[in-house]
Amino acid sequence: MTEVSVIIPVYNCESYIEETVRSVMEQTEKSIEIIVVDDGSTDNTPEILKSLAEEDSRIKVFHQFNSGKPSIARNTGLRNASGKIVSFLDGDDLYHPGKIARSLDVLAIYPEIDVVFHDVKYLTHNGEEREGTFLESAGFQAKAADYLEDVGGRVSVTLPEFYNFMSTTVTGIHTSSVMIRKERLDREDTWFPEDLAIGEDIDLWFRLVKGSRVAYIDEVLSYYRLHDQSITKNVEAALTGSIAAHSTNFQRARDLLSMKEKATYQARISGQYFYLGFLYFREGRVEEARKSYLRSLKWQFKPKSAIALLKTFVPGKAVQAYRKLVARIFQWGF
Repeated sequence: MTEVSVIIPVYNCESYIEETVRSVMEQTEKSIEIIVVDDGSTDNTPEILKSLAEEDSRIKVFHQFNSGKPSIARNTGLRNASGKIVSFLDGDDLYHPGKIARSLDVLAIYPEIDVVFHDVKYLTHNGEEREGTFLESAGFQAKAADYLEDVGGRVSVTLPEFYNFMSTTVTGIHTSSVMIRKERLDREDTWFPEDLAIGEDIDLWFRLVKGSRVAYIDEVLSYYRLHDQSITKNVEAALTGSIAAHSTNFQRARDLLSMKEKATYQARISGQYFYLGFLYFREGRVEEARKSYLRSLKWQFKPKSAIALLKTFVPGKAVQAYRKLVARIFQWGF
């Protein structure tokens, strides 16, 4: 039986898809299948995939009409996966050569662990490494220290309260970093929710962490490419998807959270609505800005949200003042 199924959703990635797939082909662990789901590409992506599949029999390519949602393509991949363990990679990102072997080692040592994740390095569009990492930029190590048990070898096992931390503070799991036992995924009624274009992965990570033992490897084992076509470049869509995922998770988590944690989580969602309102206001979409500021206030009352709401009733003013908030708002994260 195949050990690991790597699922790669792809749409119009002719500039990057060969490098992405080869980063999986060249893994030190060889018992893998590479499931690429082409979501209706209109560029040269299908031809590149055909050539790669002819070169390596482990590559299985599935074509479907364009859905515009990575969730649908990933679910197609999961339905066709035969591996005992699954991992994910987007069509423009990369794996470190030892990513799969390192994660498998942890799962072998700790059979009670269902999910393992690690850190991710950012790349420029042409593959140059950027400073810092995904988790460093969020201050993950310091903030998560009370929710992780160090078991040696740069591996930590999450404590039960890690789900609360992940909900309220730093979500932490990147799509290219996670590896999951397939039997654990099969206990979920839904894998990636297909009504979300962005944030569908966060929703699944929350559900998995809530009901699983999880391990964290303090190493960079995958790479996320930043370029103009990245779906998360659309800040409005990213915020909207994140708000949907967090709002759903708040209802899921509320009975597990302390009063302080609830307030922290409400502030997190309130902040997302505030920034969304700021984006709308800056673009002159005053009615949408007003609704977002109202939702921000419903999640948690903050004077700045109230002031922002009032300013939506004064057309043409205060846009310059709001631009000064951008740097501080960006620090909140999603």
